[in-house]
Amino acid sequence: GWGAPGGGAITTERLESMWEAIKIQELTFDAVLTGYFANPAQVQLARNIIEALSPQLCVVDPVIGDHGSLYVPEAVASAIHDTLLPLADLITPNLWEHDWLTQSEPLPDGLSTLITSFPDGEKIGAQYKGANETLQVSHERFASVPHGGGDTLAALWLAHALESLSPATNLARSVGSVLALLRHAVETDAGEIALVRCQDDLLHPETLKVRHD
Repeated sequence: GWGAPGGGAITTERLESMWEAIKIQELTFDAVLTGYFANPAQVQLARNIIEALSPQLCVVDPVIGDHGSLYVPEAVASAIHDTLLPLADLITPNLWEHDWLTQSEPLPDGLSTLITSFPDGEKIGAQYKGANETLQVSHERFASVPHGGGDTLAALWLAHALESLSPATNLARSVGSVLALLRHAVETDAGEIALVRCQDDLLHPETLKVRHD
């Protein structure tokens, strides 16, 4: 989000080369978390990786759009919907992305959702929907926040899930950490999330109150 001088999208060929290098090391992976994709070929590569690794947990962050429009090509968004959602245990869309992904058909059976930037009157937060429960946490809104809150929430949720935390505890801790990071960024006018400076908030977050709907 900082603009030039910047990098740009990694090519599919580079990602394929990275994957080949990883395979040579014969590493074991407990989980996979996907994020931004520049083209449908990268989505297919992600599918190949997930199927090859057979992780115990697969989280798909469908980074496709917000504020009423896609910011990736529709072919990429459709590929995520058709190719990755059936492999995922959890998806972490914002509310607009969730509505786009479900506009034509419901989500696959057994797929849980963690909807970020979920409105709650004058507050905002996140909503988790599992097979048998709907959970929500809320906190104050900020007039302006840096990018990266949704990415951080997806990664924190995955880390806590691997620790076998319950969805309620996971939601309270994950959103509590992100709230602390955003609050620090706003108070210090940092312009970005201070992951290293605020690492204690990742390990020992404020535990938010969870509402069971």
